[in-house]
Amino acid sequence: MEVVLGLVPGLDGCWALDRFTDAHHGPTSTAMSVGRARALPARGDARVADELARGMADVVQRRRLPRDVVVAAVPSANPLSADLAARVADLLGRSSAPLLGVRAGWFGKLDGQVRGRITVKVRTSPPHVLLVDDLVHTGVTVSDCAELLRARGAVRVWAVAAVVAGDLDPI
Repeated sequence: MEVVLGLVPGLDGCWALDRFTDAHHGPTSTAMSVGRARALPARGDARVADELARGMADVVQRRRLPRDVVVAAVPSANPLSADLAARVADLLGRSSAPLLGVRAGWFGKLDGQVRGRITVKVRTSPPHVLLVDDLVHTGVTVSDCAELLRARGAVRVWAVAAVVAGDLDPI
């Protein structure tokens, strides 16, 4: 399944492999895979992340993004987004870069909340950026990332996520 998300401010397009839950069956198999992949990086099992990255790369390839698009992870307390971004970039034959980070708060990065603490790690953003996230809830974080990148020179910004949960409306 593929979910094309409605208007997300600052993004030229936003897609997900699947919804987090199905109205009749509860969490989707993709959501379960994201849960497993979030738990597995420390154990070194890459099969689930490989499967998710292949699906995300397939979604992006259908969009025919510019050849110079740079793949970047949406900052997260969990390393899965960065892992997926590297895998998606490799599958697409595109470069990846750590364009974004998180400014440590009072308790560092342990609380998992990145809103308002996202930083751009480069002086000038590449003109075309594909953001990769494991889970999108409201779209606010990817929207904030796009806004920050555009302020540093990005012309077009897209996002792909493994699953979407929350208030974003599919088209």
